[in-house]
Amino acid sequence: MPKQTPEQKDIIEDVMSDFKEGDLETSAGKKVRKRNQAIAIALSEAGASKDNTPAENKKRLKKTRAKKKQ
Repeated sequence: MPKQTPEQKDIIEDVMSDFKEGDLETSAGKKVRKRNQAIAIALSEAGASKDNTPAENKKRLKKTRAKKKQ
């Protein structure tokens, strides 16, 4: 797996802290209860998922950046 940028690490850290506080939800609006699911969501939002293509990862990172600026 390629190295993550500092920005991606910050995004993952933010998502995991949301999970620990109990604030992380799936796209369907249900609370995330499993740690592995939280990790998958964090990697996906950071654009660091190995299951997605590089183009999809760039798209997700760009979307997360825009959401973070608001």
